[in-house]
Amino acid sequence: MDHALNLSPERALHWLASLPAENEHLAPRLRKLLHAHHAGACAGFMSGRPALDEVADEACVRPGDMVGPYRLLREAGRGGLCTVWLAEHTDIGAARQFAVKLPRRALDATLARRTADEREITMLMHHPNVAHLFDAGKDAANRPYLVLDYVRGQPVDRWCTDMRLGVVERLRLFVQVARAVVHVHGCGVVHRDLKPANVLVSGDGQVHVLDFGIARRLHGAGQGTLPEFGERSLTPGYASPEQLRGEATNCRSDVYSLGVLLFELLTGQLPRQPKPGLLAPKGERAPNGAPPRASKLAQDAASASCLRGAVDAILLRALALRPEQRHASALNLAADVECHLAGLTPVARPERRRRAWSDGPGCGGRPNRRWRSDVAVRC
Repeated sequence: MDHALNLSPERALHWLASLPAENEHLAPRLRKLLHAHHAGACAGFMSGRPALDEVADEACVRPGDMVGPYRLLREAGRGGLCTVWLAEHTDIGAARQFAVKLPRRALDATLARRTADEREITMLMHHPNVAHLFDAGKDAANRPYLVLDYVRGQPVDRWCTDMRLGVVERLRLFVQVARAVVHVHGCGVVHRDLKPANVLVSGDGQVHVLDFGIARRLHGAGQGTLPEFGERSLTPGYASPEQLRGEATNCRSDVYSLGVLLFELLTGQLPRQPKPGLLAPKGERAPNGAPPRASKLAQDAASASCLRGAVDAILLRALALRPEQRHASALNLAADVECHLAGLTPVARPERRRRAWSDGPGCGGRPNRRWRSDVAVRC
């Protein structure tokens, strides 16, 4: 569509006529959008705020307001679809605080269904490292709300930086995250938005996986539901290639996002930079090419030494473009990292032939296994 917007009206019609068979059903809607574009109906559409009816809704919510039996104290965060308020229960008082999640826009059928889905999904979670649903209901304006335990913590990447954690400590923290996602998958749910902002670390060093706003239930043979047409509820830098293409997602999609999260924790960078524009069409690989090795982007020589070999191999497998080439589950990914931390050989083998291991100096003075270049073994 980005390409078609730059074409003349005549060439745009030719582009529509050449759509592949699987996208032909989109032609009427695309034709209408292109006609409006060429007629100037879209001119200046970015000059003002979009009319989403969110201004009136947000303006009427203030500290001290009541949402059911909860008194709002202050806004604690916001996303594209909701705001999160720190609140207290009128019967409990300040002894315990909660996170009240409110929709940002005027309620419509889609948002109501999303909120109901998130409520049903979050109710399934019973794990110390996963957000727990405490209550749910509707306020005086008939707007749905969710109440979760309030986590006083920092995003996992900021925590690692502030605490000046080394490679080994970051890997151990990541195992907590992966193990929490194992529980999510065990409940038949794909998170679909794993990123630092949705993984908080509390003062006691415990991780908390949050925000199931775009999560999906698994159906059939481990396949998630397809996103609706035009859905952009994802974070491009962390979303799997199949999620960017608008295809069905399963647990291996979260494995990819976990790989991105671990890569960023270890290097401070994303393995692949997201491309601007719409969802990639089916059949097109987005993104393309293998990611760089984490050891090449390490911030110092000591970190590079810790990442070279086993960690590079684990990340390359988790970040494979094709789901079947990744770890089969978050549990397998966690086990690989745990094997490395224990000085054992991880299962991850990114190539058909790999070099054997030999003992060598590792992180923090503990033995580590390093690549030997003189012996080749079959995978």
